[in-house]
Amino acid sequence: MDGYRYGPARIDVEANDPGAVRWLREFLIPWFEACPPGASDFSVRLTVSAPAFHALERQQAAAMVHPRACFCLDSQLVELPSWTDAEGTVIADARLGCCYRLRPGSVEIVARPGSPRLRIGLMRVVRELAALRMLGEVGCLDLHAAAFAVKDRAILLVGPKGAGKTTLLVSALGSGRASLLANDRVFVETDQDPRRAFGVPTLVSIRPDTLERFPVLRSSVPGGTSLLHAAEIEAHAAGGSGDATPGKFSLSPAQLAEQLGAGSLPCAPIAAIVFPEIFPKQSGWSLTPVAPQEAGARLRENLYGARLGPRTTTVFEEIVDGRPPHRREPAEQVDRLARSLPAFACRLGPDAYRDGADAWLRALPLEPVP
Repeated sequence: MDGYRYGPARIDVEANDPGAVRWLREFLIPWFEACPPGASDFSVRLTVSAPAFHALERQQAAAMVHPRACFCLDSQLVELPSWTDAEGTVIADARLGCCYRLRPGSVEIVARPGSPRLRIGLMRVVRELAALRMLGEVGCLDLHAAAFAVKDRAILLVGPKGAGKTTLLVSALGSGRASLLANDRVFVETDQDPRRAFGVPTLVSIRPDTLERFPVLRSSVPGGTSLLHAAEIEAHAAGGSGDATPGKFSLSPAQLAEQLGAGSLPCAPIAAIVFPEIFPKQSGWSLTPVAPQEAGARLRENLYGARLGPRTTTVFEEIVDGRPPHRREPAEQVDRLARSLPAFACRLGPDAYRDGADAWLRALPLEPVP
């Protein structure tokens, strides 16, 4: 059994699949801290078993099934078939080859053998429970943002999909000056001074144009191996296998940092907020200060899941201490963050990365905290 701590959350994880356990550990650390199991808030158990999985499939066929909101991603609310039995609520996730049995304080994942995507199910459950406890107890903003740190000062790259966050992040990490904090989601404490950003580990989808600009990303991790742990990747490479998923390239956060020779860290005080924007007709790059009022408006547009609009409580929210978490109104927090930190619009032309990242990194306020 492994224990993890993320902010105020402590989660115990056990599984009968050693490969999934090792992959999860490599995926979560250093953003989650390894700790001794026991005295946890939640327990998560993975059982890979054909008989147990098929029994739940038969139960689903005979049950009164209705869709339930499960995972809130930035641009998608994942709804899955749900039913109840004598042991609790059961959710079927056919895409990932597993079912989730939920009780207050615990989740059992029953998975079909031979489905590598069950590792995503395991990771999502652990991450969701930790995120809900973080939001419920700490009171922080949940931002759709990438982030890196230079001299232990974080720069948030805030924007929707396609804004250029990942490519700008890769540019910074490849400079040899920056460490990875987050690639797509960041929690920000707004009640503390200095404001701190906490990275949330998520799979990193690399677009073809980013791969073209930074071919080093392909150097030792074939595309489609983000669901393999380090020893499995070595075996994959020794066998001469090519990309597992042609046309699609993804990495774990740790793999991204490793490919670029960068470090990674779980949290850092924030130095500035950057809003990347792609301008196909502009040459190079430019940084323009953004007034607090405009920065606040942009932050509100990029709260994690904000583009989904109003949504119902997810089934995972309902099992956190047996009740939905208390969610603070984010408007005041957003305004406080926007007033307390410098913000910039970063316009990116097609040739913005031609001369590397040194110039635009030097343009940012990255002096160490006194």
